[in-house]
Amino acid sequence: MPLLHLEREPLTSGIHRPSAIGHRPSIIGHRALNLYYLRKYILILFLFCCINSTAQTLGGSTVFNFLRLPATPLVTGMGGMNISITTNDVAMAFENPALLQQAMHGQLSTGFQTGFSGLHTYSAAGSINKETLKTRFAAGLHYIDYGKLPQTDAAGNEMGFFRPNDWVFQVSAARSYLTRWNYGMTIKYIQSFIWNVQGERNRR
Repeated sequence: MPLLHLEREPLTSGIHRPSAIGHRPSIIGHRALNLYYLRKYILILFLFCCINSTAQTLGGSTVFNFLRLPATPLVTGMGGMNISITTNDVAMAFENPALLQQAMHGQLSTGFQTGFSGLHTYSAAGSINKETLKTRFAAGLHYIDYGKLPQTDAAGNEMGFFRPNDWVFQVSAARSYLTRWNYGMTIKYIQSFIWNVQGERNRR
């Protein structure tokens, strides 16, 4: 006596549904499964597209723009952004904390740059390497002095002078993964002073 009995149904349509358990799913089942995965992929794509969405105004997107200024003469000579050079200059940690290396242990870097209309920038950075933690640490200060600017009222009458300035203090840490990968993080304390208006913020 057979254990499994198959019966073939008459083909009344373009879809054949076998009555035995264990056969391949029908065309309708395939379509339902494809729709399920399609909706899942669309949802994941939508979430990734919305991660970087912001609701800031135009003015809010221009706060602390001095952070875009290069902190070292080397980066200034490269056009203001480093994307390829890896050196033993500890000040490169201002651009990317993952650039910290063991060879930078005990280094101290200082920098001075001048710009238009009395603009001066100062920077200082130092690094140590902790073998017990397998981590490199660095700290740096970037100070920007915009010079002496005239203070006027709404009618344009001069009422004296003021000296706006911005500065950022940061602490960085970096580690290595295997032989070709480095990763790091930076915590920044930012302060901006313009006349009698002062702003500050913590940033990671």
